[in-house]
Amino acid sequence: MEEQLRAVPGTIVWLAPFYNRSGFGVGARTIVSAVHRAGVRVRIISVNQVEPGIDDCDMALIKSLESTKVVPPITVIVSHVPGRSLLDLKWPEPNVRILATTVFDCCADAGSPPAEMLEGCREMDQIWLHVAGERESFIAAGFPPEMVQTIYWPHHWLENPASLAGKSGIASALSRYVGPR
Repeated sequence: MEEQLRAVPGTIVWLAPFYNRSGFGVGARTIVSAVHRAGVRVRIISVNQVEPGIDDCDMALIKSLESTKVVPPITVIVSHVPGRSLLDLKWPEPNVRILATTVFDCCADAGSPPAEMLEGCREMDQIWLHVAGERESFIAAGFPPEMVQTIYWPHHWLENPASLAGKSGIASALSRYVGPR
């Protein structure tokens, strides 16, 4: 994974519920820890409520990433439920905006992402989804195929961080979509 990530320039500013026990929080803590250890400059911005007692990561490292100096080019990655509220979040002016999310339940039930999610999604440069069915739903909703990627984010990351580096993992995606500019 480290070789894949050496080409990532500038700073990744990652917005997520870092201090929350949600799946978005667990995933974001796992990813930024691994990406930081691989030598990528990461700054975090936490959103949503804080839940005490989180013990699935190096919390001192996560807290320290709140003060990483932001150096251009800036890539903003948002790990959150897509929606209008994304557009109200404050972040540095990015070069690339990526929404790393999952809407599987919504897509599985209705066959299409809910309309209230689409506005925030359309403001992004890339949408990274968890499963192929989600990607198909977004393409059916009018998103260009090159904008919507399936980045497998298995829940076994906590036990197997090496899975982050696979061909369809986050390291590969970062080197492809955020690499040298």
